[in-house]
Amino acid sequence: MGCVPAEYVGRSTKKLIDAARRWAGVAVDDSRVDAGVAAALAAFGARPEDVERAREQQAENDFEVYPENWRAVQVFLALSTQWRTVAISTMTRARLIHTGLDYAAIDPVFRMMGIKPKRRAAIFQKLRVMEEAALDALLPE
Repeated sequence: MGCVPAEYVGRSTKKLIDAARRWAGVAVDDSRVDAGVAAALAAFGARPEDVERAREQQAENDFEVYPENWRAVQVFLALSTQWRTVAISTMTRARLIHTGLDYAAIDPVFRMMGIKPKRRAAIFQKLRVMEEAALDALLPE
């Protein structure tokens, strides 16, 4: 796992990674069915039991965040417009590549959200975990 120290990777950290990947648009649980699948099956005349099974497997929009991660997730979401990007283009295509969060924006966000200075270092470490997970998810294929 990239530059995140091993001691930060645990059950709680896994949830942070999942939250960041979900923010980046990556399905966290690939065993779930997209919400439109059941409707499409019904529209094309699939057996009722298959439609019902698809409905049971639909992914929910809700996502669990552990209480100890909630503040870090809130800060991460508040920083969602503070990504540094690089535009790369060729004659046939162009793409925008995310390079990381703008760390200069973190302290003002901490202050505006009323996060006490003694909690900032721990939240910053969680932000780094989420940033790395989001970058992995946002990498161009």
